[in-house]
Amino acid sequence: MKPFEITLIIVLFAFLLNWVINKKHRYFWYWSIVVAFAALLQIFIEGIRWQMFPAFILAMLFMLSFFFKSNVLRKIFFSSAILLFVIAAILPAFFPVFKFKKPARRFEIGTVTYHSIDTSRKEIFSDKGNRKREMMMQIWYPAKKNIQDKFAPYIEDAETFTPALAELFGYPKFFLAHLKYVKTNAISNAEISNAEEKFSVLIYHTGINGCRQLNTFQIQELVSQGYIVAGIDNPGAVALVQFPDGTFIKGLPIEKIQALTHQSIEDLNEIPKLNGIEMKDGVIPFFAEDISFVINCLEKINENDSKKILTHHIDTTKIGVFGVSLGGIVVAAAASKDNRIKACLIMESAMPKDVMLNGLKIPTMIMTRDVETMRLERKRSGGWTEKDIQQHQYSMKNIFDRLPSEGYFIQIPKMFHVDFTDLPLWFPYGKYLGHYGRS
Repeated sequence: MKPFEITLIIVLFAFLLNWVINKKHRYFWYWSIVVAFAALLQIFIEGIRWQMFPAFILAMLFMLSFFFKSNVLRKIFFSSAILLFVIAAILPAFFPVFKFKKPARRFEIGTVTYHSIDTSRKEIFSDKGNRKREMMMQIWYPAKKNIQDKFAPYIEDAETFTPALAELFGYPKFFLAHLKYVKTNAISNAEISNAEEKFSVLIYHTGINGCRQLNTFQIQELVSQGYIVAGIDNPGAVALVQFPDGTFIKGLPIEKIQALTHQSIEDLNEIPKLNGIEMKDGVIPFFAEDISFVINCLEKINENDSKKILTHHIDTTKIGVFGVSLGGIVVAAAASKDNRIKACLIMESAMPKDVMLNGLKIPTMIMTRDVETMRLERKRSGGWTEKDIQQHQYSMKNIFDRLPSEGYFIQIPKMFHVDFTDLPLWFPYGKYLGHYGRS
């Protein structure tokens, strides 16, 4: 919870306590002024979010309580106030405006966003046949220290992204609106650090219906240690991509994108279609081409950055890729085809058919959890058929066993699928509902 949210809850509790102790209800008019002041401070300084509505309603009731003269009205008010207070205290804590842990801080963190168009490919996730493939790319980089700048928002286009994400998962559009208030430890358009001439670059790909910022906890730590990280919002993979001209492409329903993804892992009984076209190889090869296109963009930015920040600071001879879930599948496919990629981190991903056939030839780390943990997650929150579990475990271990160069295979007990992302920060009490493991 934010400071003024906590202050408002404390003031409301003090008013409620005074109602119980002060039987003659003296000085309630003064208490009402204090409550009103605390509520207005919270709204104007920290902003309105739906989780605070019960607190605002309770504040209004407290201000009106001065006019409650009959005992019946006061009893009704007191009962309602207790219920509202409990809800007012719980909701903001269950759905917080959270803070990211400050990284190790060898370097400060800067961030900048680019819009790129791949004119060589058509956009298969749009029904407009002449549209070219577009994507948004956000780059985080080691920066010079500048304490005067404000921290960048967690999700830049939160006002359009969060309603789309909530809708895809069956929640009201406003459900995730509070994420627009979350800040990171990065500074927009900060000056790049001159501690090193060039920095190695890592490309991040999110999971199904995620976003380029969904592993910010990990990205910030990597950047603070001296890496440049590029995260992409590519249509079809994420919940929504909004472009500078105001147009956008929404993600597909989870069942449809999963079928298109699974076709790349094994042949389904019925070949899935996308806009009427059979996708015999699924969508993973197409997403893997996005990674190669991003590398092309990084090479151009390194030659002449339109933002005047990263020119000649990206070491394009040292490129790594990492991703979780869908992202892990995509980066593995890209690493098997593009020899500019020198290292790969795969997190929680069954391997696609072409990677299983040809293997990976570069240093690779695979992070997952053991079979019993996957079964525990299924027991607590559903999903993960026995076939899914065996497919994940076998394909990742098989790729690791056939690596011709250095590699790591790491299984973390009690680690659930979403624990590899920022999601436990979004809903911290989800662990008590069985959605998270170690986090």
